[in-house]
Amino acid sequence: MASRLPGISEDSEFSVTLSEAAERAERVHEELEEALRWDENPVTRLGRQLSHRSVISTASSFAQQQEEAAYQVDLQIFQFLDCGFCGDVFAYTGKNQVIKRAINNDGQLWHDYLTGLDVHTKFSISQDLFTPFESPRIPKPQCCINPKNERWWRENGAKFPEDRQTEERMPVMILERILPLTKPIRDTIIDVFHGPKGKEEAKASPGNRNCIARLLLGRRRRSDRPPAFFRLKNFSLHLDQAEKIGLDIDTYAVEMAIALAVCHWKVHVDANDVEFVLGSAPTKLNFPALATAQVAALPPYTDTDPETSYDNYKKRSTHLWMLDYDKCKKMAADEEGVRQAVKAAEDNEVYYPKPHKKRESDQKLWKHFKGSYLWASSRIMQADEATTEEMKSLPIKFVEGWEIYRREKLDARPEDD
Repeated sequence: MASRLPGISEDSEFSVTLSEAAERAERVHEELEEALRWDENPVTRLGRQLSHRSVISTASSFAQQQEEAAYQVDLQIFQFLDCGFCGDVFAYTGKNQVIKRAINNDGQLWHDYLTGLDVHTKFSISQDLFTPFESPRIPKPQCCINPKNERWWRENGAKFPEDRQTEERMPVMILERILPLTKPIRDTIIDVFHGPKGKEEAKASPGNRNCIARLLLGRRRRSDRPPAFFRLKNFSLHLDQAEKIGLDIDTYAVEMAIALAVCHWKVHVDANDVEFVLGSAPTKLNFPALATAQVAALPPYTDTDPETSYDNYKKRSTHLWMLDYDKCKKMAADEEGVRQAVKAAEDNEVYYPKPHKKRESDQKLWKHFKGSYLWASSRIMQADEATTEEMKSLPIKFVEGWEIYRREKLDARPEDD
């Protein structure tokens, strides 16, 4: 039986559980707070909404659908999201998961699964090294499903959309989902960056619901003119746009630098073609702790487990995520590995701050990123007993090698700043 507020009869029309009362009070407070925030300039509001670990409340149809499907098995289906490099991607309605189904049997999805497991594990055990800073969140790979797993396919095969059914079963990977940015954030992105016409239509478009934003700290737009075809799916937030909204670029640059250092010197992969995106995650809703007098007023054996919690899709936090490891390759802790890492970083240069830019602000950002990478690398190597004196020089050789590589590239073909 649910816990009731002492002194209120269960027969009363005002009877309410403790958790309901706490949730209602919090919701009223949030609504008042959000009403005040919507008086902000949209540009300022977007910078706040996309700030590190911001928590946004939403009553969107997506949040409602997720919470309903969590307890109704017949609503739990696989919704097609996108075609990935090594597989089709589906959202598991009602669960904080995505399903990756291999396109073929070339082993690419298995490589993505193994590398993802290694990356997630190494990032998890390294996090305390960087306090008070954090690394990006890593979607946790949960399991791999073989085409011959009769139980799983019997229970789940029909959950794929009819137009995405295949004649032959293919391997499947299940991993944590990066949830889309909340509707209040999506609406503000449209308010700020959409052209003057069609904003309300864009906000209502189903195609704009699945929005995660690629954070491109290494690229500026050539023009601030709104694109002719505006879409939020895989929206790209360029450096100049991040500056315009007052985003805490330095904090996100530190997270990217830590991620690159962990990949190089803890996971020992080159981080080739990884992506950095802003997405959301559900907060956890816990039942409130009860005072002794409140517990005494409850019926016998009322559940008072303080660990009881569930995913709250109506209140989600914003995070920087790193994903996609299918093209990552192992790298040796030597100068050949450094050259491999330099090539991979330059190939993925849209995400990272870059050396030898013309703008003073870009030069400062590169120095900040470079210093953060060297600091994080040093912390990793100090904690690893296998680190040799020769290995300690590799991080600086990486950043210096990147600077030289980029200088030669720019000398051969100058680019717009």
